[in-house]
Amino acid sequence: MEISFSLDKADLVAFEKEQVKRRGGLPGGPIYLVLLLVIACVVHGIQEGFELNHLLAIAAILLIYVGYLWLRAHQLKTLKASPQKLYLKLTPEELIQSNDLTKNATRWEAVEKVSIRRDHGFIYFSGGSALIVPKRAFADESAFEQFMQTAKSYRESAKQNLAPKAN
Repeated sequence: MEISFSLDKADLVAFEKEQVKRRGGLPGGPIYLVLLLVIACVVHGIQEGFELNHLLAIAAILLIYVGYLWLRAHQLKTLKASPQKLYLKLTPEELIQSNDLTKNATRWEAVEKVSIRRDHGFIYFSGGSALIVPKRAFADESAFEQFMQTAKSYRESAKQNLAPKAN
């Protein structure tokens, strides 16, 4: 199976969102820590009697969090996708990635996970890197599903072949 496509900014944003889910985080980042710090300041203020330093601490925490959200949004806005055409080919032995300048073959044993989402597929490698496979690269949803299921199947077969055999 073989496909070709170019990545666009929406693909990179989808990958960022997938990474947040994969790490078990929230899109808003460290919201629990922010809430905990604000609650701690409020509780301490109630116990000790509110003073200006309690309000300043709460304002500083919220300002830092808003700054964090702005920075994340700015990073997503400035993402740049490569205009190069990418080629992916699946064989039972390896995944072959290429563009006009390079060609790289990765054995399925080195693929950590194949993840299928609504508009994208992700093929993760040992070491944390991943390939983004946009659904729009395919003629229809069925072709996308077949490609990603084939990748999943090849990966699972390779992992089973690596499992130690019982004597």
